[in-house]
Amino acid sequence: MNRPGIQALKRLIEAGEVKVLVVFKLERLSRNIDEFGPFRAFLQKHGCELVSATEDISESEPEGRLKNNIIMAVSDFERRNVAKKVRIKLREQARRGIWNGGMVPLGYDYDLNTQKLTPNAAEAALVRRVFEQAAQLVPLTDIANALNAEGHRTKPRIFARRDGTSLPVGGNHFRSDGLRLILTNPIYRGCIRFGGEEYAGRHEALVKADVWERANAAVKTLPPRERPSVIVERDRHGHILKGVVFCAHCQRALIPHDSGKKDPAGRPYRYYDCGQVVRKSRDQSCPVGRIAAGALESVVLGFLTKLGQHPEVTRTALADSRSSQRIDREPLRTSLADTEKALTEINRQVENLVEAIAAGGADLLGEELKQRVLTLRERRQELIVKREQVRQDLRGCDEAMLNEKRILAAIDRLGELLPRMKPEEQKQLVSLLIERIDIRAGREVGHGAPQRPLQLEIKVHIPELVEGMEQKVIVGDGLRHTVAPRQRTLGLSMKARLGNQGAFGASIIFAPFEHRVLPVVAKTPQRSETPRHPIHRAVAWHRELQRDPTLEKQAIAKREHIAPGSVTHHLKLIKLIPEIQEFLRGLKEADAVHYFSLRKMRRLAELPAEPQTTQFQQMKRGFKMGIG
Repeated sequence: MNRPGIQALKRLIEAGEVKVLVVFKLERLSRNIDEFGPFRAFLQKHGCELVSATEDISESEPEGRLKNNIIMAVSDFERRNVAKKVRIKLREQARRGIWNGGMVPLGYDYDLNTQKLTPNAAEAALVRRVFEQAAQLVPLTDIANALNAEGHRTKPRIFARRDGTSLPVGGNHFRSDGLRLILTNPIYRGCIRFGGEEYAGRHEALVKADVWERANAAVKTLPPRERPSVIVERDRHGHILKGVVFCAHCQRALIPHDSGKKDPAGRPYRYYDCGQVVRKSRDQSCPVGRIAAGALESVVLGFLTKLGQHPEVTRTALADSRSSQRIDREPLRTSLADTEKALTEINRQVENLVEAIAAGGADLLGEELKQRVLTLRERRQELIVKREQVRQDLRGCDEAMLNEKRILAAIDRLGELLPRMKPEEQKQLVSLLIERIDIRAGREVGHGAPQRPLQLEIKVHIPELVEGMEQKVIVGDGLRHTVAPRQRTLGLSMKARLGNQGAFGASIIFAPFEHRVLPVVAKTPQRSETPRHPIHRAVAWHRELQRDPTLEKQAIAKREHIAPGSVTHHLKLIKLIPEIQEFLRGLKEADAVHYFSLRKMRRLAELPAEPQTTQFQQMKRGFKMGIG
């Protein structure tokens, strides 16, 4: 009775527009005896008669009402009995290891001859990669973003409709919620799930049982972290340290902020504000407070650029790191041994409880034994995640932080690349290589000193630094994500005095070495002297999409720092007739480009060829006459 058609019919009956309701057979109206009684009362209340085209269902006599009740009871029994037979068949198929149908899961193909799921080589490798990375505690959002960046998409499928047409589905971006469904599907470890029970399947498992269990423990224990796979960059003024710089006093991130005032060149003054100050009030006491963005970025980039010329600083940091790791190694080994021991004990208890239930213990204790098994399994999942975390931490201590010579060479290479990079490339490189920058306010040096003293603690990802610099990875293509132990970072300390805001306020690094740097001035895009009509961008993007079928509008939008809808609006200009496109490409006056705007032209492009010509001639006459 919750069908949309039935609900619409009831509204018509309530409005008095239906006096006779004709059905083919009574069972076509409903096969639920509990629903039929209230519906019959509803019809009687509003004076509507129920008539069947093939049966006598009149209730003018008591016998007719009894007959209808019997017909409905038989229909209800038949419905429930058919559903029971289908469930029995599906359960028996699952018990025999036969897949019960539905959407073919990613990683498999369905063989009609053998009626079995067979591995799809390319998709199976993708599924194994997802399970292995999830088992290593890589966030599902990061896995999805990496797959999307490499051009992988969800499994494409074709659904056949009842009218004979087909509907293509799938082929979309991966999302963390979709990956979570893949990871929790027991079909990938060779099992068939039905009715809450799992049975050994006839198909080949794509992942080992222990990898499946570790991945499921990770996704069930760690909280989900959802982010859109396609992110539109909203930092218009290019704050290079966005997301990695923190206040050491308040333990809050420094938030990029653009002042309303502008420098003599017309660029806004940029700052980093402590989150504690932003959250409460501007007069909130914080030693860091507000820092000029250009001065802070110049100090960090200048330090990383010159670090290769002072290898003794890196050697000292490596020595301190190894010393702290030697201290941490024994507690980690003890923790790992305790975790392994606890896992062994829980596995033993689970096996004992399962044997007790199989031997008939469930009849004595009922749900208590089953609840105890569920509690132990949840505890086992927590221990599996803890074991992986401790293993990663211990691996960071035992692997000797890579070779010192390779680290020094990578830092030297970094110093060569940084000055030649564009600001957006520098920003991407900083986000990949630097885990965190903690800033602490230092003491004033002398009365009335114009420079502001700060102490910075920089943590650099060692694997990304070494592998990225050795492979000479171009930042625009992105560094390959590696699952690195959390302790494999290099801690670098520096002290500096920040200069005044502006392009001429030099900052000075005075420890661990001395270096004078000018602030980084974000380059605001300047308008070209010769204005260009949007048709130029439309033609260029259209050619790109034709040359590369895998290229998507979202990728163009992200590259150009615009919304995806703007790309769509530009591409509509391709529908303009060639004469109009040629005219627009030849525009060189700012007033003409403004008059024949993107908004006007995309509306014109929606018309057929002849109306386009007519209306465009009117627009040209209006432009000559100065009509806006």
